[in-house]
Amino acid sequence: MKTIVFIGSYKYGTSKEALKIAKEMGYCVVLCTDKTKRITSNSDFSEVDQFVLMEDLLDEQQMVEEITRLMEQGKHICACVSLIDPYVSYAARISKFFELAETSIDSLILMENKIAIREKLKNFPTTPFYTIFRSDDSLEKFEKEYKSLFPFIIKPPISNGSKDVLLVETIEKLVNALTLLKKITHITHF
Repeated sequence: MKTIVFIGSYKYGTSKEALKIAKEMGYCVVLCTDKTKRITSNSDFSEVDQFVLMEDLLDEQQMVEEITRLMEQGKHICACVSLIDPYVSYAARISKFFELAETSIDSLILMENKIAIREKLKNFPTTPFYTIFRSDDSLEKFEKEYKSLFPFIIKPPISNGSKDVLLVETIEKLVNALTLLKKITHITHF
């Protein structure tokens, strides 16, 4: 049976819609997940034909073994995809391993890091202003240099969707935002 393997999915949004669409298109839908709840509350994921529970979705050797097992079960794997950071480039790498699709893995890796993509596009006229704040930067210097640009958005370089996006309108809010983001992400630059 023609099968699409998905790596991770949220209960709502694009990743969930992709599962539904694959099912509507007649594919067998396999969801690799590290969330036991996904499997036990199957009613939220009725479009999934088979769940593969993994402790670590980024364990490439185990992922290859699981997909090989699916093939041995008679499933014709047509694609391995993910719409969840950080699994997008990882899924492309797995697809390449199984010769399922040729994608630019380097481009996908670049897109997963906000700083790297901004640096790559910085000379284009449509690229919006951005700056990088590192934990050892001076708040006073930062405020002096960028005060006229308040309000602005602060976001960790490696995150997905609207997660950890904060509106900063004052230097006090900047201090609070940086403290919060360092605490929850353990990243030292934003």
